[in-house]
Amino acid sequence: MSEPVNPLRSTAKEWLDFHAATQAESSPLTYWWAVRSLIRWLEARELTEPKQITEEHITKFMADRLAAGLSTGRVRNVLKISRRWLDYCERKGTIPRHGNPIVFRFLPHLARNVPHREYFTYEEYLRIREEAESTLVRARIPYHKYWYPDWGTAVRLGWHTGLRFSDVVTMTWPSVDLDNEVIRVLPMKTKRRREVLQIPMEEELYDWMKFVWDQRNLLDRTQFVCPQLGSRYLRYARAQIVDKFRDICDHCGLFNHSFHSLRHGFVSKLINAGVDPITISSMTGQSIEQIKEYCHISKDAKRNALAKARKALHTVELHTMDMRPEEVTEAKVSMMI
Repeated sequence: MSEPVNPLRSTAKEWLDFHAATQAESSPLTYWWAVRSLIRWLEARELTEPKQITEEHITKFMADRLAAGLSTGRVRNVLKISRRWLDYCERKGTIPRHGNPIVFRFLPHLARNVPHREYFTYEEYLRIREEAESTLVRARIPYHKYWYPDWGTAVRLGWHTGLRFSDVVTMTWPSVDLDNEVIRVLPMKTKRRREVLQIPMEEELYDWMKFVWDQRNLLDRTQFVCPQLGSRYLRYARAQIVDKFRDICDHCGLFNHSFHSLRHGFVSKLINAGVDPITISSMTGQSIEQIKEYCHISKDAKRNALAKARKALHTVELHTMDMRPEEVTEAKVSMMI
């Protein structure tokens, strides 16, 4: 029996159709699972139109979901996605202007208990890379015993490019320019911007990609760089693939890491190396504010900053040793500028 159609569901369907035309195939399905929980909760209270939703309803929905045992991170994700749906309703005039009941003050409140996102250091990357190389993926071809090094490729791509998991496993060989040693990708999450990211390949990544290209199986007719992971991801087996990577992390003793931690590690290593955020943004597609959230300053970077400060202070002291007090003040101001 099909579920009844009402203004809540019809506006949600229009919003999902809009995203289906501009984003990855799996995005509308993910959004629907999030929005549907709020819609069913509202329908149980005889609310059938978006304009009937108030902040009080959202507060009660939050309390009910948390009381039902859902994590704060999951409830926060439902509200974030539902807010985008109600923003769409506001643009269409279904709810009054500035009438979105999911205000931002709900989201930081839920974020307090969300664990801090871990990131990969270089030593941890080497451990996960070694474990990933030994985790081969068998081809699903009858009487065919070829094993693909997909996880070794995926981990290297994540560390050296900072791409999201979906962009790594669905990357095709036309995106890899071995002649110019650059990778060009149109990210799934932001593909409606039509912004192609160009990421130069480091020596380690180039050597590995060249090796994988030379060892490609002739029976494999797909264009995926990670053929088995890519084909399974498109068959909506994302959850199984993500769980497998978590098993790899757990085997290395990295229990709080995920594939997205490689993206955090990519941004952090560039920040700690002194790369300016604008350059990082051109490779990750993130805004400056997002880069601030992703970067993790290392102890060595902090020590280097303090060493530079001590060196600058020592230079000022030597420069002003034989000056009069008023000249010393002017000199310090000019050196600071």
